[in-house]
Amino acid sequence: MLRTTPKVNKIYLLIRAKDKEAAFHRLKAEIMESELFKCLEEMHGETYKLFIQNKLIPIVGNIYEPNLGMDIITSDKIAQEIDLIVDSAAITTFDERAKLYGWQDTYSFTKAIGEMMINNMRDEIPILIIRPSGITSSYKEPFPGWIQGFRIVDPLVFFYRKGDLPGLLADPNCLVDLVPVDMVVNTTMAAMAKHGNLQNPQLNVYHVASSSINPVSFSQIFDYSYDFFQLFPFVNSKGDKYEVKKMRFFDKISDFENYIWEVLSKQHEVQDGKELTKIQIRLIKKKVEYLKNFSKLYEPYLFYKGWFDNGNVRKLMGDMSEEEKRSFEIDVTKINWKNYIENTHIPGVQKYVLEGKRVN
Repeated sequence: MLRTTPKVNKIYLLIRAKDKEAAFHRLKAEIMESELFKCLEEMHGETYKLFIQNKLIPIVGNIYEPNLGMDIITSDKIAQEIDLIVDSAAITTFDERAKLYGWQDTYSFTKAIGEMMINNMRDEIPILIIRPSGITSSYKEPFPGWIQGFRIVDPLVFFYRKGDLPGLLADPNCLVDLVPVDMVVNTTMAAMAKHGNLQNPQLNVYHVASSSINPVSFSQIFDYSYDFFQLFPFVNSKGDKYEVKKMRFFDKISDFENYIWEVLSKQHEVQDGKELTKIQIRLIKKKVEYLKNFSKLYEPYLFYKGWFDNGNVRKLMGDMSEEEKRSFEIDVTKINWKNYIENTHIPGVQKYVLEGKRVN
């Protein structure tokens, strides 16, 4: 926002911290000095820090507390000044089940609860709900490939590159609904621009998704990953090079478990030229058990048959000028998934997530 709409007056950032000094330290470390903001620093040069300090105002608070953890004076002041509120907080753990209520995990369950509460409490306040699918690295802005942390298919792809995941409990034709992070941000900003100034207390929902108009499947993702790691194989800290094979897919947990056990056992035998030791057997069992539990956890998504309609996003594009479309890219049909996965996403994860981390 500060790069594309620099005339914005102020952005108040609610930061969980013990005091103002700690909040500013987080702002400095996680935003001002982050790789993502380098292009903004280049734009402003010596005035960058002053620009950021004038635009980004850290506020000590906590979404779990009444009044968002803010004191009354601060919250009243902010309420008089702001035009828009953007909330992207969520419980992102998947390891708690919510099937009692008809949901496959805590993440989607709490999102649904949040939306229902907002709708019931919003009164005459216009509300935008942005529902992105699986968020991946940036497509173009501010530069291709930026990502923070492992997302969606990344754990699977990077287990695969080390030979730890030669098979997958999944439907190879299952669509993996992915969307780059910059397209999510651009859609949010375009939707805010469209609805923010309207005195219309409606609730509008935007699905920022790709499955209905530019689908990509699990088999395609692992074909592209295979091609990438054939050219750029993973080499661990000892100099060992890992050669990947084509991904195999399974629809039964027992077949998946047996295959993983078989492949990992052979890998150890080949490396040592001996029969497996008790320690190696325990390590393989541990890996197999982890992958089995991991697969069970994500099983609802690995065999998912649905897709998400992004009709409202397409209507939003129709309301944008050509200049706005160039400045705020939201058209997922422009993504060539093979090119994006091989030349943008995997290199981006390696650079911005894994670089500098110790990998065995």
